[in-house]
Amino acid sequence: QIASVESGEDAIDYLEREVPDLIFLDIMMPGLNGYEVCERIKKNPKTFEIPVIFLTALDDKESRIKGLEYGAVDFITKPFDIFEVKLRAKQHLKIREMYLQLKNHNNRVQKELQSAQQLQLSLLPENNIELSNNLEFSYEYLPCESLGGDFLDIIKLDDFHYCFYMADVSG
Repeated sequence: QIASVESGEDAIDYLEREVPDLIFLDIMMPGLNGYEVCERIKKNPKTFEIPVIFLTALDDKESRIKGLEYGAVDFITKPFDIFEVKLRAKQHLKIREMYLQLKNHNNRVQKELQSAQQLQLSLLPENNIELSNNLEFSYEYLPCESLGGDFLDIIKLDDFHYCFYMADVSG
């Protein structure tokens, strides 16, 4: 599906309602110019990940560099070849799709790591245990990563003996 707007302000309004997969943006528009629109797109947490391709009559090096500095992923000058535009759009859509898949995968891995971290912490013994009148067991657990391979415990063997063990499985 393709949507079209007439001005930079219309583009910003549209992006408040819809989040497209790809944006083609002219630089010379009524009201906000393309650079300003691109800058707002990239500053908005809802839209900053959307690839922006400038499609413009400006063909000088400074305009291209400025467009890329404002966050565009590509720059196509008019007159353009529709075949080239379609190919570039497909490439950027594929890159976006792979980016979103990677982002979703990383989110799943992060949730799994958090669950594993909670499980690992639940296996650690209670902290600040008074073992006898003169003896208290306490520790501070600080893994190097969000999930460590370390564990420890203290076991009362008899009235005079305790077994303490600690293992560093990774790192």
